[in-house]
Amino acid sequence: MKGYTVITSDERKAGHVVDEQGIYLIVEHGMLRKQRNPLPRAFAHADEREQVVRATVPSGMLRDAPGLADEAAVARHYGLAGPDPDPPTHGLGDVLPDDPARPAHEAEDRARRREDLQPGEGPNDRGSSIGITGGDRFRDTRRP
Repeated sequence: MKGYTVITSDERKAGHVVDEQGIYLIVEHGMLRKQRNPLPRAFAHADEREQVVRATVPSGMLRDAPGLADEAAVARHYGLAGPDPDPPTHGLGDVLPDDPARPAHEAEDRARRREDLQPGEGPNDRGSSIGITGGDRFRDTRRP
């Protein structure tokens, strides 16, 4: 991808790819004072026919990215999970109190409860639904 033009999500030309380091593309921009900024490959999609890299981040985010010398700062800037020498859960499947994820046993319970529900009995179902013909889809449906 070296030499490819980088186009950001706001359709601006952000520079050219001059190097690739690990999970980052190095984008150089500027006329007199050239600046190099890392762009994660996860946010870059190459079009070989046009020799263009389309970035899914705006030009301001790419321009304001910290240098690659501090990889943790770059990861934070782009909202990526960066290297953490001492993560709180150590990959043991533990869930922190403020973690939005749910344990597997809760998902199994929820799936088991939903198996016995009939149409219209779920927590988000309404009691009646007037369709195009003015009928009630729950009342008018044949049940076995």
